[in-house]
Amino acid sequence: MIYVALEDKSEIAVLIPGRSKSSGGCAGRSDAPTGLAIDAKTNRLFVGGHNKTMLVMDADTGKKIASFPTGSGTDAAGFTKRPSASSSPMARVILR
Repeated sequence: MIYVALEDKSEIAVLIPGRSKSSGGCAGRSDAPTGLAIDAKTNRLFVGGHNKTMLVMDADTGKKIASFPTGSGTDAAGFTKRPSASSSPMARVILR
């Protein structure tokens, strides 16, 4: 699956390769999402946004798991394979 931040609609779209673009639906909602990162092992989607917050959600259900402040200027998200670590340009969090 491919996740796309639809900033103008405040949605996270899901595209499934080989199917029509509307077949994937919506993974969830986030206020002005700009950057996405995924932990494929735990199926967690990290969503950075202009609302100065990073949202952690279940990639399948869209259920909110956690959120934390990032500060101004968030325009990207990243994930490392290091156990339970994620980052955005303005913040770093360790999830336990």
